[in-house]
Amino acid sequence: MIDKGISDEGKAGQFPGPEAFESLVKDNSTCFLCGINRSDSKEHIVPDWILKRFDLRSQKASLPNHQKVRYYGYKVPCCKTCNAAMGLELEQPISKLFKQGYEAVGDHIKTKGPNRLISWLALLYIKKVVNDYRISVDPKYPKNNEPAPTSIAEVDTLHHVYCLARTFLSKATWEPGSGGSFVMLPVEKLPGKGHFDHGDLHINKIRGSFLIYDDFCLISMFNDGGYVVGNLGDSLSKLPEPLTPKQVRETFCHFVYTASRLTNRPQFSCTVSDTGNPIIQCNFPKTTELSDFQASRLAAIKAHVLSP
Repeated sequence: MIDKGISDEGKAGQFPGPEAFESLVKDNSTCFLCGINRSDSKEHIVPDWILKRFDLRSQKASLPNHQKVRYYGYKVPCCKTCNAAMGLELEQPISKLFKQGYEAVGDHIKTKGPNRLISWLALLYIKKVVNDYRISVDPKYPKNNEPAPTSIAEVDTLHHVYCLARTFLSKATWEPGSGGSFVMLPVEKLPGKGHFDHGDLHINKIRGSFLIYDDFCLISMFNDGGYVVGNLGDSLSKLPEPLTPKQVRETFCHFVYTASRLTNRPQFSCTVSDTGNPIIQCNFPKTTELSDFQASRLAAIKAHVLSP
Protein backbone atom coordinates (compact mmCIF):
# COMPACT_ATOMS: atom_id res chain seq x y z
CA MET A 1 0.00 0.00 0.00
CA ILE A 2 1.20 3.51 -0.57
CA ASP A 3 0.79 5.88 2.35
CA LYS A 4 0.26 9.15 0.55
CA GLY A 5 -2.30 11.67 1.69
CA ILE A 6 -1.43 14.56 -0.63
CA SER A 7 -0.52 14.44 -4.29
CA ASP A 8 2.26 16.50 -5.80
CA GLU A 9 -0.31 19.12 -6.76
CA GLY A 10 -1.37 19.52 -3.12
CA LYS A 11 -4.80 18.04 -3.76
CA ALA A 12 -6.46 15.04 -2.16
CA GLY A 13 -4.05 12.15 -2.61
CA GLN A 14 -4.67 8.84 -4.28
CA PHE A 15 -4.61 6.45 -1.33
CA PRO A 16 -3.92 7.17 2.30
CA GLY A 17 -2.29 3.93 3.49
CA PRO A 18 -3.85 1.64 6.12
CA GLU A 19 -2.20 3.34 9.10
CA ALA A 20 -3.11 6.83 7.89
CA PHE A 21 -6.62 5.60 7.14
CA GLU A 22 -7.03 4.14 10.63
CA SER A 23 -5.99 7.46 12.16
CA LEU A 24 -8.37 9.26 9.83
CA VAL A 25 -11.34 7.14 10.88
CA LYS A 26 -10.73 8.08 14.49
CA ASP A 27 -10.34 11.82 13.85
CA ASN A 28 -13.74 13.48 13.87
CA SER A 29 -12.28 16.86 12.91
CA THR A 30 -10.89 15.73 9.53
CA CYS A 31 -12.78 14.92 6.34
CA PHE A 32 -13.09 11.14 6.10
CA LEU A 33 -12.67 11.21 2.32
CA CYS A 34 -9.64 13.36 1.54
CA GLY A 35 -7.99 13.08 4.94
CA ILE A 36 -6.64 16.60 4.51
CA ASN A 37 -9.29 19.28 4.96
CA ARG A 38 -11.12 20.08 8.15
CA SER A 39 -14.68 18.82 8.39
CA ASP A 40 -16.67 21.92 7.54
CA SER A 41 -19.67 20.12 6.07
CA LYS A 42 -21.76 17.01 6.68
CA GLU A 43 -22.81 14.24 4.31
CA HIS A 44 -25.98 12.18 4.67
CA ILE A 45 -25.06 8.55 5.28
CA VAL A 46 -28.17 7.51 3.35
CA PRO A 47 -28.31 10.05 0.49
CA ASP A 48 -30.97 12.71 0.85
CA TRP A 49 -32.44 11.94 -2.58
CA ILE A 50 -33.24 8.44 -1.28
CA LEU A 51 -34.72 9.85 1.92
CA LYS A 52 -37.00 12.10 -0.14
CA ARG A 53 -37.98 9.35 -2.58
CA PHE A 54 -39.11 6.95 0.14
CA ASP A 55 -40.30 9.44 2.78
CA LEU A 56 -37.56 8.39 5.20
CA ARG A 57 -36.43 11.76 6.53
CA SER A 58 -38.44 11.41 9.73
CA GLN A 59 -37.74 7.68 10.16
CA LYS A 60 -35.00 6.65 12.58
CA ALA A 61 -31.71 4.79 12.33
CA SER A 62 -30.09 2.90 15.21
CA LEU A 63 -26.69 4.07 16.49
CA PRO A 64 -24.08 1.72 18.01
CA ASN A 65 -25.15 2.79 21.52
CA HIS A 66 -28.76 1.82 20.67
CA GLN A 67 -29.91 5.41 20.52
CA LYS A 68 -32.08 6.48 17.61
CA VAL A 69 -31.46 9.37 15.23
CA ARG A 70 -33.65 10.66 12.42
CA TYR A 71 -32.31 9.70 9.02
CA TYR A 72 -32.22 13.34 7.98
CA GLY A 73 -29.76 13.99 10.80
CA TYR A 74 -27.82 10.77 10.21
CA LYS A 75 -24.66 12.34 8.79
CA VAL A 76 -20.88 12.02 8.78
CA PRO A 77 -18.54 15.04 8.81
CA CYS A 78 -16.60 15.82 5.64
CA CYS A 79 -15.28 18.86 3.82
CA LYS A 80 -17.25 21.01 1.37
CA THR A 81 -14.88 20.20 -1.48
CA CYS A 82 -15.32 16.43 -1.18
CA ASN A 83 -19.05 16.80 -0.55
CA ALA A 84 -19.43 18.75 -3.79
CA ALA A 85 -17.30 16.25 -5.74
CA MET A 86 -19.30 13.37 -4.30
CA GLY A 87 -22.54 14.93 -5.48
CA LEU A 88 -21.24 15.67 -8.97
CA GLU A 89 -19.42 12.39 -9.60
CA LEU A 90 -21.66 9.89 -7.80
CA GLU A 91 -24.92 11.06 -6.28
CA GLN A 92 -26.31 13.06 -9.19
CA PRO A 93 -25.69 10.49 -11.94
CA ILE A 94 -26.74 7.55 -9.76
CA SER A 95 -29.94 9.21 -8.55
CA LYS A 96 -30.86 9.98 -12.14
CA LEU A 97 -30.12 6.39 -13.17
CA PHE A 98 -32.02 4.80 -10.29
CA LYS A 99 -35.14 6.82 -10.99
CA GLN A 100 -35.30 5.14 -14.41
CA GLY A 101 -35.62 1.71 -12.81
CA TYR A 102 -34.42 -1.83 -13.34
CA GLU A 103 -34.06 -1.84 -17.12
CA ALA A 104 -32.04 1.37 -17.21
CA VAL A 105 -29.69 0.19 -14.44
CA GLY A 106 -29.23 -3.11 -16.24
CA ASP A 107 -28.39 -1.33 -19.49
CA HIS A 108 -25.88 0.86 -17.65
CA ILE A 109 -24.11 -2.20 -16.23
CA LYS A 110 -24.00 -3.87 -19.65
CA THR A 111 -22.61 -0.84 -21.46
CA LYS A 112 -20.47 0.89 -18.82
CA GLY A 113 -19.79 -1.81 -16.27
CA PRO A 114 -20.67 -1.92 -12.55
CA ASN A 115 -17.69 -0.03 -11.08
CA ARG A 116 -19.48 3.23 -10.36
CA LEU A 117 -22.29 1.35 -8.59
CA ILE A 118 -19.81 -0.73 -6.58
CA SER A 119 -17.92 2.42 -5.62
CA TRP A 120 -21.16 4.06 -4.50
CA LEU A 121 -22.13 1.05 -2.37
CA ALA A 122 -18.63 1.07 -0.88
CA LEU A 123 -19.09 4.75 -0.04
CA LEU A 124 -22.36 4.01 1.81
CA TYR A 125 -20.52 1.29 3.71
CA ILE A 126 -17.58 3.51 4.66
CA LYS A 127 -19.80 6.41 5.74
CA LYS A 128 -21.68 4.14 8.13
CA VAL A 129 -18.55 2.49 9.55
CA VAL A 130 -16.76 5.81 10.10
CA ASN A 131 -19.81 7.38 11.72
CA ASP A 132 -20.49 4.38 13.97
CA TYR A 133 -16.92 4.30 15.19
CA ARG A 134 -16.64 8.03 15.79
CA ILE A 135 -19.88 8.00 17.77
CA SER A 136 -18.68 5.06 19.85
CA VAL A 137 -15.64 7.02 21.05
CA ASP A 138 -17.26 10.47 21.25
CA PRO A 139 -17.65 11.46 24.92
CA LYS A 140 -20.82 13.40 24.07
CA TYR A 141 -22.71 10.17 23.36
CA PRO A 142 -23.87 7.74 26.06
CA LYS A 143 -22.04 4.43 25.69
CA ASN A 144 -24.49 2.08 27.45
CA ASN A 145 -21.49 -0.20 28.06
CA GLU A 146 -21.23 -0.90 24.35
CA PRO A 147 -17.75 -1.68 22.94
CA ALA A 148 -16.46 0.03 19.81
CA PRO A 149 -17.97 -1.51 16.68
CA THR A 150 -16.03 -4.50 15.32
CA SER A 151 -16.40 -3.09 11.80
CA ILE A 152 -13.30 -0.95 12.42
CA ALA A 153 -11.28 -4.10 13.10
CA GLU A 154 -9.21 -5.71 10.33
CA VAL A 155 -8.18 -2.36 8.92
CA ASP A 156 -6.62 -3.95 5.83
CA THR A 157 -9.97 -5.20 4.53
CA LEU A 158 -11.73 -1.95 5.46
CA HIS A 159 -8.98 0.05 3.75
CA HIS A 160 -9.72 -1.76 0.48
CA VAL A 161 -13.41 -0.78 0.66
CA TYR A 162 -12.27 2.78 1.38
CA CYS A 163 -10.11 2.81 -1.76
CA LEU A 164 -13.07 1.59 -3.83
CA ALA A 165 -15.27 4.31 -2.33
CA ARG A 166 -12.73 7.06 -3.11
CA THR A 167 -12.42 6.23 -6.80
CA PHE A 168 -14.35 9.39 -7.70
CA LEU A 169 -11.51 11.36 -6.07
CA SER A 170 -8.49 9.24 -6.94
CA LYS A 171 -9.61 8.35 -10.50
CA ALA A 172 -8.08 4.92 -9.90
CA THR A 173 -8.43 2.08 -12.36
CA TRP A 174 -9.38 -1.34 -10.98
CA GLU A 175 -7.60 -4.53 -11.90
CA PRO A 176 -9.87 -7.59 -12.47
CA GLY A 177 -11.28 -8.86 -9.19
CA SER A 178 -10.70 -5.61 -7.31
CA GLY A 179 -14.40 -4.77 -7.18
CA GLY A 180 -15.34 -8.20 -5.80
CA SER A 181 -18.65 -9.92 -6.56
CA PHE A 182 -21.59 -7.85 -7.73
CA VAL A 183 -25.07 -8.62 -9.00
CA MET A 184 -28.22 -6.71 -9.80
CA LEU A 185 -31.52 -8.60 -9.52
CA PRO A 186 -35.17 -7.66 -10.11
CA VAL A 187 -37.33 -7.08 -7.04
CA GLU A 188 -41.08 -7.26 -6.63
CA LYS A 189 -42.49 -3.77 -7.09
CA LEU A 190 -44.56 -2.71 -4.12
CA PRO A 191 -47.51 -0.30 -4.36
CA GLY A 192 -47.24 3.34 -3.41
CA LYS A 193 -43.76 4.70 -2.77
CA GLY A 194 -42.14 1.32 -3.40
CA HIS A 195 -39.51 -0.28 -1.21
CA PHE A 196 -36.09 0.71 0.07
CA ASP A 197 -33.80 -1.45 2.17
CA HIS A 198 -30.09 -1.39 2.87
CA GLY A 199 -27.79 -3.47 5.02
CA ASP A 200 -24.20 -4.59 5.38
CA LEU A 201 -22.22 -7.24 7.21
CA HIS A 202 -18.65 -7.78 8.31
CA ILE A 203 -17.79 -11.37 9.19
CA ASN A 204 -14.58 -13.40 9.02
CA LYS A 205 -12.78 -10.59 7.13
CA ILE A 206 -15.52 -10.42 4.51
CA ARG A 207 -17.32 -7.14 3.89
CA GLY A 208 -20.54 -6.97 1.93
CA SER A 209 -23.58 -4.81 1.34
CA PHE A 210 -27.00 -4.95 -0.29
CA LEU A 211 -29.49 -2.31 -1.33
CA ILE A 212 -33.08 -2.49 -2.57
CA TYR A 213 -34.39 0.45 -4.58
CA ASP A 214 -37.98 -0.02 -5.71
CA ASP A 215 -37.85 -2.71 -8.46
CA PHE A 216 -34.21 -3.84 -8.27
CA CYS A 217 -31.51 -4.73 -5.79
CA LEU A 218 -27.72 -4.56 -5.74
CA ILE A 219 -25.59 -7.07 -3.82
CA SER A 220 -21.85 -6.58 -3.44
CA MET A 221 -19.04 -8.50 -1.74
CA PHE A 222 -16.25 -5.97 -1.77
CA ASN A 223 -13.23 -8.16 -1.05
CA ASP A 224 -13.80 -11.69 -2.36
CA GLY A 225 -12.13 -11.12 -5.73
CA GLY A 226 -15.33 -12.06 -7.57
CA TYR A 227 -15.29 -15.62 -6.28
CA VAL A 228 -18.85 -15.72 -4.93
CA VAL A 229 -20.53 -14.86 -8.23
CA GLY A 230 -18.45 -17.55 -9.93
CA ASN A 231 -19.32 -20.10 -7.26
CA LEU A 232 -23.03 -19.31 -7.03
CA GLY A 233 -23.59 -18.75 -10.75
CA ASP A 234 -25.90 -21.74 -11.29
CA SER A 235 -27.86 -21.00 -8.13
CA LEU A 236 -28.33 -17.36 -9.11
CA SER A 237 -29.78 -18.36 -12.47
CA LYS A 238 -32.44 -20.40 -10.65
CA LEU A 239 -33.64 -17.60 -8.38
CA PRO A 240 -37.28 -16.58 -8.83
CA GLU A 241 -37.90 -13.31 -10.64
CA PRO A 242 -38.73 -10.90 -9.24
CA LEU A 243 -37.46 -11.47 -5.71
CA THR A 244 -39.37 -10.40 -2.63
CA PRO A 245 -37.52 -8.09 -0.21
CA LYS A 246 -37.07 -11.04 2.18
CA GLN A 247 -35.59 -13.17 -0.61
CA VAL A 248 -33.08 -10.38 -1.31
CA ARG A 249 -31.87 -10.58 2.28
CA GLU A 250 -31.72 -14.38 2.08
CA THR A 251 -29.65 -14.18 -1.11
CA PHE A 252 -27.32 -11.70 0.58
CA CYS A 253 -26.87 -14.22 3.42
CA HIS A 254 -25.70 -16.86 0.94
CA PHE A 255 -23.27 -14.39 -0.62
CA VAL A 256 -21.80 -13.53 2.77
CA TYR A 257 -21.58 -17.13 3.92
CA THR A 258 -19.96 -18.35 0.70
CA ALA A 259 -17.40 -15.55 0.84
CA SER A 260 -16.66 -16.31 4.50
CA ARG A 261 -15.81 -19.92 3.59
CA LEU A 262 -12.86 -18.92 1.39
CA THR A 263 -9.70 -20.43 2.86
CA ASN A 264 -7.26 -18.62 0.55
CA ARG A 265 -8.36 -15.10 -0.19
CA PRO A 266 -7.15 -12.48 -2.62
CA GLN A 267 -4.97 -9.68 -1.29
CA PHE A 268 -5.48 -6.10 -2.36
CA SER A 269 -3.01 -3.30 -2.79
CA CYS A 270 -2.77 0.17 -4.29
CA THR A 271 -0.03 1.56 -6.44
CA VAL A 272 0.69 4.23 -9.02
CA SER A 273 1.66 3.38 -12.60
CA ASP A 274 4.74 4.75 -14.34
CA THR A 275 2.51 7.37 -15.92
CA GLY A 276 1.16 8.46 -12.52
CA ASN A 277 -2.23 6.73 -12.73
CA PRO A 278 -3.48 5.19 -9.46
CA ILE A 279 -4.34 1.48 -9.62
CA ILE A 280 -6.25 -0.81 -7.25
CA GLN A 281 -4.75 -4.29 -7.53
CA CYS A 282 -6.15 -7.73 -6.78
CA ASN A 283 -3.58 -10.44 -6.13
CA PHE A 284 -5.20 -13.85 -6.44
CA PRO A 285 -3.93 -16.89 -4.51
CA LYS A 286 -2.60 -19.84 -6.50
CA THR A 287 -5.46 -22.00 -5.26
CA THR A 288 -8.82 -21.14 -3.75
CA GLU A 289 -10.90 -23.55 -1.70
CA LEU A 290 -14.01 -23.43 0.42
CA SER A 291 -14.10 -24.69 3.99
CA ASP A 292 -16.64 -27.37 4.84
CA PHE A 293 -20.26 -26.31 4.76
CA GLN A 294 -21.67 -25.66 8.23
CA ALA A 295 -25.43 -25.22 8.34
CA SER A 296 -25.21 -23.65 11.80
CA ARG A 297 -22.99 -20.81 10.54
CA LEU A 298 -25.35 -20.04 7.66
CA ALA A 299 -28.26 -20.14 10.09
CA ALA A 300 -26.49 -17.67 12.39
CA ILE A 301 -25.97 -15.24 9.50
CA LYS A 302 -29.63 -15.56 8.49
CA ALA A 303 -30.77 -14.98 12.06
CA HIS A 304 -28.78 -11.74 12.12
CA VAL A 305 -29.70 -10.44 8.66
CA LEU A 306 -33.35 -11.50 8.68
CA SER A 307 -34.13 -10.31 12.21
CA PRO A 308 -36.64 -7.42 12.37
